[in-house]
Amino acid sequence: MASDDQFGKFPAEAGKTVVLLARNMDKNWERLVYVKELMHVFDTSLTDTPEKFEELFKALLVQHAPTTTQSTLLQSEHLAVWLALMCLCPEKDREALKVQYLAKAIDAYEVASRVKIPEAFVPYLFAHDFACIKQVIATVTK
Repeated sequence: MASDDQFGKFPAEAGKTVVLLARNMDKNWERLVYVKELMHVFDTSLTDTPEKFEELFKALLVQHAPTTTQSTLLQSEHLAVWLALMCLCPEKDREALKVQYLAKAIDAYEVASRVKIPEAFVPYLFAHDFACIKQVIATVTK
């Protein structure tokens, strides 16, 4: 069975979760995607049916203007990315890496290699408001 619409064909099996990966993803991207998808376990009301998951997927594909308020599903997706990063790089490791990174002892590529995440997500780990984001996430996921 497959969903066929303007976005393409997607596998669909009743009662099963399917995570699609691009063929050219390296292992670090795959790892982040899988962990991020696992984070949706904590927001089951947003992705507990195939229809809700498909709505989330379509929301990700739609370009949002900077002034448009994000949908609840898109907010859920961003939350899952942050949770995945926090799982893949525990706070004690993040702090140690941040010190080395800010001292220019290591670069973004080295951080990504150690944590095994895509290099593009390294700036998220060292965002100036990371502690605040973590606190908000802790409140939201209680």
